[in-house]
Order: sequence, then C-alpha cells, then structure tokens
Amino acid sequence: MNTTHICLILSGLLFSLYSQTPSVSSRLLQMNLPEQIVKENNVFVILAGQTLLELETRPQSISIVEVEILTWKNPGNSLAESELLLNSVLESLNQAGWQITPSPRDPDYCWLVKKNIYLVGYFAATSRETAVYIGKISQLPTFIKISSPHIGPSQVPPSPATSQSNSPHLTTADREIVGNWGNLKASQIHTYDPNGMMIRSGLSQGYGIEFKSDQSYAQSFLATSSFPDYKIYIYTIGTYSLNGDQLILTPQDRHYIKWESNILTTDEHSRPEGEQYTWSKKYNAITGKNCLSLIRKGETEPREFCQE
Repeated sequence: MNTTHICLILSGLLFSLYSQTPSVSSRLLQMNLPEQIVKENNVFVILAGQTLLELETRPQSISIVEVEILTWKNPGNSLAESELLLNSVLESLNQAGWQITPSPRDPDYCWLVKKNIYLVGYFAATSRETAVYIGKISQLPTFIKISSPHIGPSQVPPSPATSQSNSPHLTTADREIVGNWGNLKASQIHTYDPNGMMIRSGLSQGYGIEFKSDQSYAQSFLATSSFPDYKIYIYTIGTYSLNGDQLILTPQDRHYIKWESNILTTDEHSRPEGEQYTWSKKYNAITGKNCLSLIRKGETEPREFCQE
C-alpha cells in the first residue's frame, strides 16, 4: 500500500459508503468508528501491536504509554473493500480535526495531533483485514510541524459497557482454561563487556494463547533478534475442544509477519492443520501463578504457559 492509499484522504463519496451508524468507540482517537470494526482486547495482540508501533517510535526515542488495536476481518477477501474501509477511517480522522503526518520512513505509519494529544498510528489494508493500531505518546518527533486545524464539537461518545457473559454451555474443564496464558514480552538480547561494548546479540521469543468462553482461541508468537535485525509475529485464530485431558485446536487462519531492519518484508496468511495436546494445570511456585502445561501429540516435553 502506497502513501496515497494510507495517508491521503479519499473523497466524501467514498466515505459516505461506510457512514453507517457507528458502534465502536476509540478512546484514544476520541471518536466512533464504523460498525464493522472490532476493538481487540487480547493482551497478547495488544503487546504485539505495541511492538509494531515501536518500530516507528523507537528510532525517535519516543515511548508509547497506551495502545488500541482496531481491526475488521474481511469476510469477502476483497482488497478494495479493506482499502475503502481504511480510507473511511482516515476521512473520519480528518473530519474530527486530527492533523495527520505520514512517516517519512514507512507510509503505513502516521503521526496524529489534536490539541495537546499526540498519537502514532499504523494503518494497513490487506485482502483479509483492515488494521488500525494506535499508540498514545507524550511527545512528537522534531520533524512534525503542528498546524492549527479547525476543531469541531467534541465527538467523544460515552464508553459502551462491554462485558462477555459466561456461556451456560461451558463445561468445568472449559472454565479451567478460559483466559490468557503465556508471556509475549520478547525484547532483543544484548550482552556488553565491562567497557560498554556489545559483544553478543541474541534471540528472544515470546508465546501467548487466549482461550475464550465461546470456544475460540487466539495464539501469538513473537521473536526478535538484533543481529541479524528482524522481528517475526505469528497470530493464529481458530476453535478448540476438550475431551478429558485432550485439547484439540482447529486453526482457521494464521497471519505471518516479518520485519527486517524495521522494514516489512513478509505479510502472509495460511490455514494450518489442526493440533492435539495433552493438557493439565499446575501451580508454579517460582512465578506464583497457575500455569497451563501442554504436551503436543507425538512429543514428550511439555510447554508451560502461566496465567496473565
């Protein structure tokens, strides 16, 4: 997607095609969004989204204090529809008085300013989804020149009450594994000598899996390396079922993304085969957390995911 697609605004005609009654509220953007968009609350997806945004902010020595992940899964696999929705979001930002400055490094990133609120955004559209990642920051890079846009009446809606009731059909075993498990904090590893010179750089990996009460799941993997400099993020969604101590995962989509030297080099979707695990829950005295132990079929070594 080029700069025109991402950070320039389409005409009001295109925007009107998606000007439906909104039902999703973004607190960071202070506005409602088209009803197709969903706000992600998976802690691992949010952590991975922050890592993606930091590809833009870290070279500027700017930290991110809060993140929102907003996506629309495109049921028709139409790139044109995804781009249309993305541009309607950008038009909404423009209408709401946000000053949008494209990143000179990567046109998928933009810096947003409104009054004394500073944000960094990642905006992307593929045939599978429209993605809007927003990070709140405390300062702007020096190349941003703040203009004085017209700020209209406040469009901040009341935050809708969002709660997910427990399904009455959940078994006791289902209730045992519902939640977030793992750790996705995969920072680059550096080793320095006594003089402060880096002598070794290694790989760090993080895993996370969320089991939801509707028997769907989301699995995340994040790997970072500083030599060579790359990041890999894999996000898999699907459904799960339990049969005694057997856990069966049925993936529906796997999204594989890779950056090399902060440049996006791979962005692929696939549908992997199902997986079967033997599961149990244990208490980890070191972490003080309940942990989920998973042994993949055909293997003997367990993989432990502690509760987040």
